[in-house]
Formats: sequence, structure tokens, C-alpha cells
Amino acid sequence: MIRIDSQMAIAFLGGGNMARAMLTGLQREGHVMARVLVIEPDAARGQALIDDFGVQVKSRQVKAISATALVVLAVKPQLCNGVVESVASRLHAQSTLLSIVAGVEVSRIRAKLGREDVTVVRVMPNSPAQIGCGISVLFSSDAEELHRARAEYLMRTAGELLWVQNEVQMHAVTAISGSGPAYFFLMAEVMAASGVAMGLPADVAARLANYTAYGAGRMLAELGVDAPTLRQQVTSPNGTTQAALDAMYDGGLPDVMRRAVAAAQKRSKALSKE
Repeated sequence: MIRIDSQMAIAFLGGGNMARAMLTGLQREGHVMARVLVIEPDAARGQALIDDFGVQVKSRQVKAISATALVVLAVKPQLCNGVVESVASRLHAQSTLLSIVAGVEVSRIRAKLGREDVTVVRVMPNSPAQIGCGISVLFSSDAEELHRARAEYLMRTAGELLWVQNEVQMHAVTAISGSGPAYFFLMAEVMAASGVAMGLPADVAARLANYTAYGAGRMLAELGVDAPTLRQQVTSPNGTTQAALDAMYDGGLPDVMRRAVAAAQKRSKALSKE
């Protein structure tokens, strides 16, 4: 088993929100932050990264990238092609290029890279990575143990991780976990607003909704009991919970959720073609 340590040199191409979430995880887990380079053209954002994490920051691609084992592609999809082409010659042989660019397939990155000696790993993280409670799904068609270990080292700082064997499954991953936090935020938003409509102070209603979501999520993640069983356990016959669930079923909530997730998957497929 290959072990990656806290001295591994890492470069981030882009310093946006998800890159910051990963930097937070690295810092929290004790990685040597002076060994991290971020390419960030925005001067204010770059200075904030220096202040917050103690990383090296450069405004454009530089030779220093050639000294990094793991390079994280963390730019907007529309910038992906140009950035990959600009760094292709700077990556050293046996580098691991980890892409967190939404909707961009490995084959497209490889075509712009024009090299076979650099391993490409694609990952779909999600926003709870900001607090170390995310789940990331990884795919690579050819990653050997070293490259998998490098990718896992970074993504474990953001939470749990899984690998899929077929890249087409990443569209479903995007619909479930990538976009998924927003579904729960909407549920909490509606619950809080309902509490206010029933006469609760706004701060009380929001706290009730937020901590109910937090507690329910922890139960799902930690108890080892599936969602249908937990739902049944908290639902007394003819009780208040049953009344609420009956209203949800009558209103077609399960079907609405299925259509929502399918819409996210469809949009993910469309984005991969743009």
C-alpha cells in the first residue's frame, strides 16, 4: 500500500470556492501548506489565500508546477481547455492531474493535454467539503495505485469518497451528491418559512429547521440504518409525522424529487457536450 505524506507538493490551477474547501481540509489535516502552490490571477483572491492558508500563490502558470506530484484542475468549465493546453508541457512525467471541473470528461482533458505519461483523475466533490463532511466520487480509466493514492489523500480531507468504474455514472453522481445539498437547503428553507407562518420567531424557526436537517443527516451517515427504516421508526400511526408524510405523498413530493434529480442528470449530460 502506497502512503502519501503531508510533504507532497500540490498545485491548484484556480483558487475558487471548491479549491478553498480543499485547502481548508489540507490545513485541518496537517498538510505542510508551504508545499502548496495556487495559480490565481485575481490579486485580491490570491492574497486572501496567502493570508488564510500560508500557501504559495502565483498569478499565472509557472515552471514551479513541474515540481508538483498532484495538480488540481479547479477552473470554470469554459476555461478548462485553455488552461490544460497552457500547462501540458509543464507537467512532469508521472504527474497526477485531478480535475474537479464539472461536466468535463476525461477524454476531453486528455485530448487537450496531448500526453500519455500524465494520469487524469476526475472527481465530483460537493459543497459540504467546506466543513470536511463532503462526499467525493472519483473516476479514472487508467489510474495506477500511486495516482489513486494521491487523489484519495487530497479528497479524504474533504470527507468520504467513492470510485465509479464507468464515467457515464458521473452524471447521476452530479444529480445526487453534486447538486444534492441544494435540495436539502430548500427543504430547510421551506420548513423555516412554515415555522414563521405558524408564529415562531424567524431565528427560532431557522434553528429548528437547520438542526433537524443536521441531526437527520448524521443519523443517516452514522447509524448504519437505511432511510426507509429511519423514516418508519419516527412515524407513529395516526400521529403528526404520519399526517405530514401523507400530505407530502398526496402532493406528489416523491415524484417531484425524482423529476428534479432526473433534470439535474439531463443538464449534466448536456453540459458535457458544450
